[in-house]
Amino acid sequence: MTEDLAKVPIDTAHADSNPTPTTETTRILSRRNIVAFLTLVIVTGIVYLPSLDGCFLLDDFPSIVSNNRIQTGVTDLSLWTSIRGLTMGSFAVNYQMTGLSPRGFHLVNHAIHLTSVALLFVFLLRLFRHTLLSNRSAGWAAFCTALIWGVHPLCTQAVSYLVQRAEILMAMAMLTFLIALDQSAVTKRKRLWHTITIFAFVAGMASKEVMVMAIPIGLIYDRCFLSDSWKQTLTRRGLVWGTCIGLICIAAVIRGPSVFETNRSVGFTMDSISPWQYIATQPLVILHYLRLVLWPDPLVFDYGWPPETQLGKIALGFAAMAGIIGIAIADLRRRPVRGFCVLAAILLFLPTSIIPLQDLAVEHRVYLSCGLLLAAILSSLFHWAENASDDNAKRLAIGMSCGVALVFSLLTLNRNAIYTSRVTMWQDVIEKTAGRGHKNLYLARAYTNLGEAHAEDENWAESIEALSQAVSLKAYPKQVHGNLARAYLELNQLDQAAEHIAKAVEANPKDARIRQQAGLLATRRGDYETAETMFASAHEQSPRDEVVLYNLGKAQLALNKLELAETNFRKAILLRPSEPAPYHSLIAILARQGKFQDAKAIASEFIQMHPDDGRVNVLLGSIHAAEGNLKDAVIYWQHATEQTPPTKQANFLLGNHFLQTGDTQRALVHFRAETEIDPKNIEALVNLGGLAAPDQPLEAKRYFQRALLLNPDYLRADFNVAAIDARLGNHDAAIERLRRIIGSSPDFLPAQQLLDALVSRAN
Repeated sequence: MTEDLAKVPIDTAHADSNPTPTTETTRILSRRNIVAFLTLVIVTGIVYLPSLDGCFLLDDFPSIVSNNRIQTGVTDLSLWTSIRGLTMGSFAVNYQMTGLSPRGFHLVNHAIHLTSVALLFVFLLRLFRHTLLSNRSAGWAAFCTALIWGVHPLCTQAVSYLVQRAEILMAMAMLTFLIALDQSAVTKRKRLWHTITIFAFVAGMASKEVMVMAIPIGLIYDRCFLSDSWKQTLTRRGLVWGTCIGLICIAAVIRGPSVFETNRSVGFTMDSISPWQYIATQPLVILHYLRLVLWPDPLVFDYGWPPETQLGKIALGFAAMAGIIGIAIADLRRRPVRGFCVLAAILLFLPTSIIPLQDLAVEHRVYLSCGLLLAAILSSLFHWAENASDDNAKRLAIGMSCGVALVFSLLTLNRNAIYTSRVTMWQDVIEKTAGRGHKNLYLARAYTNLGEAHAEDENWAESIEALSQAVSLKAYPKQVHGNLARAYLELNQLDQAAEHIAKAVEANPKDARIRQQAGLLATRRGDYETAETMFASAHEQSPRDEVVLYNLGKAQLALNKLELAETNFRKAILLRPSEPAPYHSLIAILARQGKFQDAKAIASEFIQMHPDDGRVNVLLGSIHAAEGNLKDAVIYWQHATEQTPPTKQANFLLGNHFLQTGDTQRALVHFRAETEIDPKNIEALVNLGGLAAPDQPLEAKRYFQRALLLNPDYLRADFNVAAIDARLGNHDAAIERLRRIIGSSPDFLPAQQLLDALVSRAN
């Protein structure tokens, strides 16, 4: 860039293109612009409504769901001063407000996006004054750009993928930075606006490291639109630039090394890809991004973009990018607004194009660049419309823009709906990569995540099918075999579970997660000593994993090591205060030891945080029942049945209570309700059979047979089927069943007595 590059000459611009602070504020806060703000917020908000029902995805789990640091409280200073401290701190605030409800996190992401859309509108109102557009045309161009950006499908990953709050926070800070920088040039309160500029820079850096590009972007903006020379740029706002550069240097010294030491998915020492492969592929990736700005299809959540190996394509990519950058630099003199927008968009790609990342292509990186590229396109469109001889040209430009916004809105509504289901999202990834013949370097990851999503919905057969596809791709053996083991455990196919655990251990003998699976397998087999050993070993490998501690406590509880179990439940609670299961087990174990007051105190503490937790109400009811306070017990159990969904065991306990008090009709209602909630509650089925037996023996038999399907060794149910057969005159079937029962349980006297009676009658 040459030294004589200057802002748009005042004599070639409109008279109001360099307004005073008062006229600038008045123009931005005019009635027309307020209506525009409201329209932008309403339309964008509607388009993003479906994603309020969105779920946690991929990196959301380690960064939010399993991140104990954000649950320790917003007063943890180390959280706010960590890498991306503002992003992580905002997650902590979110957690304090709404817990781990995805909706709460989505609401904040939406608010940030809506704010950024409004800020882009304000920034473009200021930027477009440096064009030859009239105020009205500049306003329409700014509005249409912000509208299309707000509803652009390409932005959905940054907004609806919760962990990418880092991206949208950085964008919001970048826009604030540029607005404050611009305002500092036209206001008398320069110190205030310089301070706001610096604070915006700090906020952006605390959100995402790409904010470092605010310095070159801001310098270009300053030189093109606010100064007549580089000397003037550095003289007038030298404090701003010096402070920002100084802060970067300090941060690089303090935090720079730790970024690469603690994150194996970032940096020049990654095993998965060489720096040359990464950098050589990025021009092609950026060209793909540019195409998506123009037509956002297909959008892929997880590309698994492979490194480019064909030298011809690599050379073509670099040549195309060099041409785009060259045109943008040339435009800084002829059409500075367009040149600045394109160059700023490219600069935002620079950090993630040079520093290797595990994922070569991800759509959230295009978030703010998309808005800037749209600004370049729309400013050119309205410039053409204003200079066209046809008076309808401006209407055509507005109509075209609104038409594009409408189409993009429909696409974004559809795209956001995909973010509401993990299963749908990963099926979409697989269909758009493997299904369309595109190579996906991480296709096994997609199948693995699809398997996990099915497991979350307890669709174990579908989970096994997806995970088996991942196994066939020979990737992620530790994770895939561990997940397959879990699925087979849930289906009670223990031999298959053991086979996959052995393969997972072979892949990584020291992995805590696999040792935990081995502990769960031992638990299913009733070998609690082995289970305790496996969970203890997993705890040594992963001492801050609350799930391991919880399972260790459960194994110790089964071994009647009550004090050890209680200690581990308490440790699990300290690590993850939001997780209900350790609370449930701690309350139960305290009650089992007769520590009713302690149990009620912990239950009361937990229920204050989670008033709708039905399981705690069930436990509180059982504690009151153990104390002989049946009136309060019934109240707690009844409350648990009114939860959405109703809590398991609550109806069963109420049924038992009414059965004992002789109210068989109410008992019948609650036992039936229990089997609807939990079809595997064998005791409820047996009790229903007992209640039906006097008047409806066939219905009673069906209940007992359902219980036997769940547990073929359930002696009481087996005997009751024989008794009903005898009562209905099916003596041969009854005798055969009774002999089988006696063969397996010779000491079961009721079976022997009934058999003797039937044989005697037959003789």
